[in-house]
Amino acid sequence: MTQALSVAAQMQPDDTWSMEKQARQEQLFLQLLVLLREACIDGQSQDQEARLHRLLDWLGEHYSDEIIWDELADRFSLSLRTLHRQMKQQTGSTPQRYLNRVRLLQARHLLRHSDMRITDIAFQCGFGDSNHFSTLFRREFGCAPRAERQQMM
Repeated sequence: MTQALSVAAQMQPDDTWSMEKQARQEQLFLQLLVLLREACIDGQSQDQEARLHRLLDWLGEHYSDEIIWDELADRFSLSLRTLHRQMKQQTGSTPQRYLNRVRLLQARHLLRHSDMRITDIAFQCGFGDSNHFSTLFRREFGCAPRAERQQMM
């Protein structure tokens, strides 16, 4: 933005007119437009990144809720495509894989530090099906939920 102000300062009106001065004014004006556009794009990018971080924080708190990605994208003023692209860039995972990972980490914590039934843990962590939970858990951590719990005893 400092650069844009500097260019704008050079565009002071002059009482004398010449073709060269007119060309220089137009050149400065175009340079100013380019700088302002770049600043606008940078600002939008930072704004989208901030919204994505708020969304990730929100997911960390609401991981057990049913997530409808279209509605969540709207809630954080992101397009669904932008949400997918930015989550992949920031986390290395698709949104659903990221959410599953958060849920699985919480489930592993509960398996280790509570005596809740495995089915109850699955439902409390947002999994609608305990078999699906067990499959994802085994894939993520290399053992079944029951084996994870037994290792801690």
